[in-house]
Amino acid sequence: MELPARRQRLLTRADPPRAWFVIEEAALRRPLGGAEIWQGQMDHLAELAQRPNITVQVTYSLTYQ
Repeated sequence: MELPARRQRLLTRADPPRAWFVIEEAALRRPLGGAEIWQGQMDHLAELAQRPNITVQVTYSLTYQ
């Protein structure tokens, strides 16, 4: 748990680095951990995407059905 917490602090510090996350659409459609956990992850991702130093890009998945 220390490494994820350290990454969060890095992304939210006063002078944060730019970060660009590319996520496959199919990964966003898998509710791993159940619906409540999945919704929390989606909410967190949406909050991060609002930050000026963070870009979240979703790529189309040809294999998802």
